[in-house]
This record gives sequence, structure tokens and C-alpha cells, in this order.
Amino acid sequence: MHPDSTEQLTLLTISEYRRQLHLPVLRRIFGLTEVEAITVAMLFHGKSLQQISMETGRSMHTLRSLLKIVFHKCDVNRQAELIARVAASMAFR
Repeated sequence: MHPDSTEQLTLLTISEYRRQLHLPVLRRIFGLTEVEAITVAMLFHGKSLQQISMETGRSMHTLRSLLKIVFHKCDVNRQAELIARVAASMAFR
């Protein structure tokens, strides 16, 4: 550029697009009940079973039983597989 020319700076701001987990879609895709979908969402957002137990008032035994049913419905064997399956689904957009 020439020393006497004027420089222009254009600032472009791009809003961060945040994907969200949509419970009605999650329920429809995997055939989950409302309680199952909420539990999956809590796991998806990093809560432990113990934290979910404390927040919902459900016993660890109840949550483990519920999780076995969810695993079957989602065709997975581990929590990590469940989270990966949910993240790859149309419920997380």
C-alpha cells in the first residue's frame, strides 16, 4: 500500500452456533420414555449416575435398571457408546 492511502478494517463477527440436544427427537428416534430421555440428557451433559440420583431422588439401583433398558433401546453396551450414539443422532443439532 502507498503511505498516503487509507486502510480500511472490516470486522466480521460470527455468532457461535451451539448444537442442542432435543428431547422430543431423542425420544422419537430411540423410543425412550420421558424419564429415560431426561436421564440420557443428564448423562450427555456430563452428570454421573450419582449426581443424577441426588438431583432426581431416584436410587442408584433404579437408575442402573433404567440405564440397562436405555442401552437395549439404543443398541449399546456402555455409557460411552450411548453418548456417542446420541451425539451422532439427529437429536443433537
